[in-house]
Amino acid sequence: AAASLAFTRTRPFMPAPLLPGKPTRLWWMRADGARALDAASGREVPGGLVFPEAIGPVGANGIGPRMRDDFKVLVVRTEARAWKAWWLEAGKIEREVSLVDAPDLPANVVFGGTGDLVSLAWSASRGNLRVWDLRTGQPSGPAVNGTSGLAQYLSFSPDGRRLAAVTPPDSATVWEVATGKELFKFTPASGLIRGAFFSPDGTRIATTHNRGEAQLWDAATGNPIGEALFHNDSVTAAGFSADGSRLATHSIDGWVRLWHGRTGEPLGEPIEITGGAPRSVRFSRDGTRLITASNDGTARIWDATTSLPLSEPMRHEANTRVVDAQFSPDERFVLTETSANRFHLWSVPPRMPAHDATPEWLLDLATICAGKTVSVEGRFQPAADAL
Repeated sequence: AAASLAFTRTRPFMPAPLLPGKPTRLWWMRADGARALDAASGREVPGGLVFPEAIGPVGANGIGPRMRDDFKVLVVRTEARAWKAWWLEAGKIEREVSLVDAPDLPANVVFGGTGDLVSLAWSASRGNLRVWDLRTGQPSGPAVNGTSGLAQYLSFSPDGRRLAAVTPPDSATVWEVATGKELFKFTPASGLIRGAFFSPDGTRIATTHNRGEAQLWDAATGNPIGEALFHNDSVTAAGFSADGSRLATHSIDGWVRLWHGRTGEPLGEPIEITGGAPRSVRFSRDGTRLITASNDGTARIWDATTSLPLSEPMRHEANTRVVDAQFSPDERFVLTETSANRFHLWSVPPRMPAHDATPEWLLDLATICAGKTVSVEGRFQPAADAL
């Protein structure tokens, strides 16, 4: 992978959402609007937007407004401290919906399942959660108190009917959205739960713990599935592949492990992120590749079956951490974000079809560049004739 673009964001900190469709574009957001940029060239292209009013920070950590993955809804907190959902059509704000009785506090935003739901999580005492219908602006259920108040610890079931969140001091709880009724509470035998994540089909929940383990749970009964998924240090997060067949967990000692997403059985070899703990791990849409972001200032693409690297480390500016990395919708680019408040776009070489053999010209080119070849005995030896 090779770097193509880098941008520094300004306060209030804004995300840079990747737009669906081709060619790959992203929004470069400011408080008063957004510019559409072409991922390959960095040039401004049609598709930007002027906001009807200025927006302020959304989350308590200063991260700005949230765009739904389908690029149809933007949830913002205006400078007047009002929460609104802006519905986009053909690149324009066609409708504005105010979220009734939303707090005038900064909050973290998570969109819910396949329906038109959004949750706000804000800190007040031990944290609060509430869900709204994006089309009407009305609450979809009562507020839930006593949560962590952090979006990264919050997960909707795919149908939007249930919500899982970390509940201090040491557990995770699943609620029914419409009634606020507590359905299950997951409490590990030791240690604290750091996160709870629904599988894509909503039948399982993965929890991560600070005592070096994760656990799969049956989302219908609340019972554990299989044995604990062990690491050697605190497990910071987990992520399912799109089809739910694989689960990736990562720990602060720099290891990523892959598991069967339905049984919890280990898959393949662990991946070691040398030099720094991983901050995020995401699957490609087909589940065959992983992209990791880590504290050593690098991101990297990996084969999800063999655990082998598929790219060189994507190195960022010195003394920074890569806090997130994601594939673009067409998977031709990777977007990374660093602790220095900079975004980087990287071009990703296309994958060769699985049934194609390595072409002879590529082997010849490798021999010429290395000045060596591999003998039939497996030894590296000079290749003067090739040169």
